[in-house]
Amino acid sequence: MSRYLVAFLAGLASVVVFLAPLAGTPIGILFGFLIVPLPIAIAGLGWGWPAALIASLVAAGGAATVAGLPPALVHFLTAGLPITGFCYLLNLNRDYTAPNGQPATEWYPVGRVLAAVALWSAVLTAAGLLIVASDFDGLRNLMRQAVDRIADAQVQMNPDLGARLTETVRADLANRMLPFVPAGIASFLVVSLVFNLWLGGRIAQQSGQLTRPWPDMTTAVLPRGFSIIMMVAILVSFVGGYIGLIANGLLWSCVMAYVLIGLAIIHQVTRGQPIRGLALVLLYLAIILLIPVAIVVAVIGLAEPFSPLRRRHLETDPPNNAGGPPPQTPNTPTNED
Repeated sequence: MSRYLVAFLAGLASVVVFLAPLAGTPIGILFGFLIVPLPIAIAGLGWGWPAALIASLVAAGGAATVAGLPPALVHFLTAGLPITGFCYLLNLNRDYTAPNGQPATEWYPVGRVLAAVALWSAVLTAAGLLIVASDFDGLRNLMRQAVDRIADAQVQMNPDLGARLTETVRADLANRMLPFVPAGIASFLVVSLVFNLWLGGRIAQQSGQLTRPWPDMTTAVLPRGFSIIMMVAILVSFVGGYIGLIANGLLWSCVMAYVLIGLAIIHQVTRGQPIRGLALVLLYLAIILLIPVAIVVAVIGLAEPFSPLRRRHLETDPPNNAGGPPPQTPNTPTNED
């Protein structure tokens, strides 16, 4: 019964946080969309994925009752359903025989969960673009309207800007800003989902309810084919039009995944350094404020197999900590692809 009660309360908490921005409260606007999945993640990682599913349905039902069906679908597709699926993956495990003959347990690798987060974020980004506008011209017109509103507000505060913000300048600005829309949405979704899974797991761990051993995040690795997906997204993004925008969303989902892998590498190789804490704080701030820094960190994660900056203990950590496949033995099937 405690599982159902926790799931019900988690669903209520999630829908309250989700609907807070609709009421225009500053706290809801600032933090609401970021932590909407958190109660569901706590329920799923502490009481199993069925609890996350129940919480998702309760939250979607509450959103539909208060705000209508479209907000309920948005909540379910952006928070409830993906968090439930990721909790299911994180709780997957199987027993195997270690090389020393002792029984051990292999847990689903967190790197593959990160890949799933990135791909789902790309799908949501593409769906969001198609819902907002069915064609490229419609989306460009919406961006132009947004630019006009911002420009008009600036002209009202400073009339001298009117001569600079001509129709040509506004149209060019709208065209330049358009590719940043899918990039921003995809990046936010990846960061939000990963952050809520991490924080939800920490809360469940502190309460003694975490259903799996806490993995060493610094040893997470993405599937081998993930880099191919990123390269394809880079090529297709040059096509232009709606297809290019959708590919741009996929590209930045992959970039953010590799940013997290790059951070994992930096966390691991800086262990024991005297200024590690300050350096990491400055690095995180730089990633938030400067896009080139994020790209550099993503390159670190992407180039690890060919770079001297590698994690030293990937091959020596036990699978429960590394989140990777167990050592190969005659009785142990492998699944590296």
